[in-house]
Amino acid sequence: MRSDGVRLGNPTTEIGAGWSAPGDARADTASRRWAPMAVLFAMAVYLCTAPFAVSHLDFTRDVGIAYGVANGERWPLKGPVLNWNLHLGPVWYYLLAVPLRLTHSWLAIVLVVALIASLKFPLAYALGSRLVDPLFGVLWALMLGLPGWNSFDIIFVEHTSLVATCTIAFFWMLVRYSETGSVRYLYGVALLYSLSLHAHPSTYALALVALPFLARRWWASARKWRELAVAAFVFLIPLLPFIASQIAEGPTAIRNAVDYLTTAEGLGKLSDFPAVMRGIFMTGPEIIAKSVLGIGGTWAHAYSVFYGLFWAMVAAGLMSSLAMPQMRATAITSIAIVFVIALSVVLIRAVTTYYMTFVVLTLLLGVAALGLRTAIAVQGIRYPAYAFIACIAILPIAVTIGGARTFTNGLYPFAVWPLFDVKRPYQEGPPVLFMPAYAMSSLARALCSDRTVVAHGALAFHLLHGYALESKLKCAAPPDIRLGGIEPREATHLAGLSRVLLRGVSEESAPANAIARAGPLTLFSAKQVLSPLRGETTAAPGTYPPARPAVGTPERFTLQFDARCDEIVVVTNMYYPFAPDPKVDATLNGIPVAPIAADAVSTLYACKDASPESAASWRLSIASPAPDRVDVISVVPGRP
Repeated sequence: MRSDGVRLGNPTTEIGAGWSAPGDARADTASRRWAPMAVLFAMAVYLCTAPFAVSHLDFTRDVGIAYGVANGERWPLKGPVLNWNLHLGPVWYYLLAVPLRLTHSWLAIVLVVALIASLKFPLAYALGSRLVDPLFGVLWALMLGLPGWNSFDIIFVEHTSLVATCTIAFFWMLVRYSETGSVRYLYGVALLYSLSLHAHPSTYALALVALPFLARRWWASARKWRELAVAAFVFLIPLLPFIASQIAEGPTAIRNAVDYLTTAEGLGKLSDFPAVMRGIFMTGPEIIAKSVLGIGGTWAHAYSVFYGLFWAMVAAGLMSSLAMPQMRATAITSIAIVFVIALSVVLIRAVTTYYMTFVVLTLLLGVAALGLRTAIAVQGIRYPAYAFIACIAILPIAVTIGGARTFTNGLYPFAVWPLFDVKRPYQEGPPVLFMPAYAMSSLARALCSDRTVVAHGALAFHLLHGYALESKLKCAAPPDIRLGGIEPREATHLAGLSRVLLRGVSEESAPANAIARAGPLTLFSAKQVLSPLRGETTAAPGTYPPARPAVGTPERFTLQFDARCDEIVVVTNMYYPFAPDPKVDATLNGIPVAPIAADAVSTLYACKDASPESAASWRLSIASPAPDRVDVISVVPGRP
């Protein structure tokens, strides 16, 4: 098709000679035969990851608000808060409310979002086919599955998961308007730009990219300016509820946003650009390899070498495209667009969170696809380029399998700092139990059978961050849920431990007494509840954050109790990360003991060298600024 005003095809250089040259009719025909299968394959692999998408605080907050919409209890006029000072329209909440109303299924909500997000694959194919040829479109679609920060749009599902879909759809509308001048595509550009901002405001610079392509038509006649006025109204449609809220409440949100944009401390610096790009090219793939795929040592080094060689191949292909008259303008324009978008992301905020890279990666991977598309038309690097394409098609399968293993077993080592600023180096944290979407209904069934449930261990941590929404979605009469506490004594006291913790328990104490299993979480009845006396209720759905941070000087308290040696003592920071980790000194029968297992929220202590019937005298000295948020219990996992 057309990009710089000429037909892409009929190459005039030796570099572009042959059927594999960009735009060649034979390449077009061959690509179109298998393109639908390749695109469907990419979508299918992506959607297979959705059941393992994890419950996390931002998403549960939004589902909580959408739950109120689905039940007719609330009608929000503002969307999710962004960086604590910016709101847009509530489109996201109403989108989530539809599957909530129809199914009351957590997995269904995730699948709906994932299905919309997966439209990025056919859209990349459609846009690539118009810009260059069908083969480039297929390569772009496959490239979108390359492991990196973009993989988190299906792992940590939220409104940012739709950034890639909205961005590519925006460019498709822009290209069609540039080709045809049809006003419907102009209105599509306006609407998709608004929806892109709702997916995340890091897409704001799409307007800067579109301006040169639109300006030449706007000056053609007065009618074009009338069309522009209508397009501006179309852009505002998703924002109308927010505008109404500002009229009714006063423009506080607008003032907060203006204050943020006019305060240098909140904005990024040009000098941050190299560190952000390093985070995109290197830290993103590294965190997927080590945290999700769980590879290390020689395999991790091989993975890094693959990425280095891959980008070298892309660079070689892009250099070759500069020697092709029919590709030169496309390559230069594409690189310039990625640079502008990347620079805008760096400058809009002092920290660059992982989801702010989505808009950059969506376009950067398109440029990478362009490099590979050119490389397979160049003698000498054609076959290595084919090998890279084969690997790129396979790697998303590894992410799906690795994600299933990691999140099903509670193995995810939460490398928190690079997620919240990609400039930070990878630093592995302790395993954190995140509940995958497929396991939420199993957990709900375990909670629904009782009127009052006191949650302990990792179960309390999960219910705090999830607002106990699974019980509200599935239970005909949702139970009264408290997080920790000895009282009420007559309640059902359920303790949850992750699989990774239970592996630290000796084989003689295999979890045969489990009440239920839900993904990485195994539930037991608490044998003894030792502290605190009374816990707290879960926050109302949508409350953000769901708990007040615990700060202050640590207070030390001591627990002394007797138990049998088949009891595992569990100390849990239920309010992680809203409370610092407690410092525990444990003695067993007067002898200091170390934990037998620990993850980010719970630590386990046990008798290891005594018979199950032996008596154990425990003394725990615990220091925490929030003693009432430290859950101490014992459970009996049982013997097979």
